[in-house]
Amino acid sequence: MNNTSDQETVDESTKDGLLKRLNLHTSLPPLKRRHTQLEMELPDDFYLPGRETQGNIDRMIAEDNETSSEETEVYQLEITCAQCHGTSFYETTTLFERVQCPNCSSRFRVPIETEKHIYDKHIYESDFINIFRAQNKETEHYGDVLVYEKINPHSTLEDIKDILTQHSVLHVDGYLSPLHFTEDETAYYFQRDNAPYRMNLYLHKFGALPKNQVALTLSQIAEIADTLSDEGIYGAFLASDVMLELNGDTRLCDYGLREAVLNRMKISKGIPAYFLATETIFTKIHTRKSAVYSLGILAIAFITGQYPFLATDPEVIKDERLNFLDEFKDKKLPAFLRLMLDPDPENRPNFAQCKDYFARLHRQNIR
Repeated sequence: MNNTSDQETVDESTKDGLLKRLNLHTSLPPLKRRHTQLEMELPDDFYLPGRETQGNIDRMIAEDNETSSEETEVYQLEITCAQCHGTSFYETTTLFERVQCPNCSSRFRVPIETEKHIYDKHIYESDFINIFRAQNKETEHYGDVLVYEKINPHSTLEDIKDILTQHSVLHVDGYLSPLHFTEDETAYYFQRDNAPYRMNLYLHKFGALPKNQVALTLSQIAEIADTLSDEGIYGAFLASDVMLELNGDTRLCDYGLREAVLNRMKISKGIPAYFLATETIFTKIHTRKSAVYSLGILAIAFITGQYPFLATDPEVIKDERLNFLDEFKDKKLPAFLRLMLDPDPENRPNFAQCKDYFARLHRQNIR
């Protein structure tokens, strides 16, 4: 994203308040991940996609090894530290556990090696999508891998080739386009770059973003989304879609691509309802106006530390949203957010107006 006078106001105090508090990235340099060596015996049919996530991978491996529930299995691994190049043995009972090199005290996470990738952190999970930080063994690219579980085992990348092509050739400042694609019989794998600070992990760990950062981040998201909408790309905004660079610049990812792929896969409930505009929940159609509504939801989460809506039952959703608007004046939120959540899509602002509003709010917040 091009720098503006608003962006230049990100100073050391802002980074102290948001960035330097958060140590959620490994100390292993990206391109040196290939030095990692594993001696973990995994089942022949072991795979990571879909619901095989950090919490239940342990159970799956234990079952395959006929380990009783009363026993704790210990994995022994030989890992070469990318900082000091010293090789040491480690024992762990938890996959992706953070360990410390005994030679140089660098800390890193215990990785998992599969045929295609070396995974070292689980980032996000929904019913059909998982995001891991990983290195592609073929290309040696170190970034994030999006794993889309196939519901039709006969589907191939050719079925979504046009979607992947459209997004991979995008050159939008601040948007992280997919770089590599592969598949197996169980899942699609899309790889892209990432940034050090992930807002879904920040919300979970700390809650609301700092006052002198939050509006700037939202303004940058709106600017990126405005450019994407000119390309016919809309979607819902998830906190996992937003990352920050070390200098505070915003990066947006997966937005639009996720919705297009899920639609092509005929998965209608791949995104939780509480991220979606009311009309999208019922029509399954994403538009500029529904995307603005979703950005309003994300803005409230970033400002308050909590998502405003929790209902997933269609019979309850409309009442919950109308009640929220009826009580809006008591919530001490910017009035502009109510416009973003207006039940009538035609009354909502556009992304350019959102960008300008959040830029003004940022200037007020840092005075």
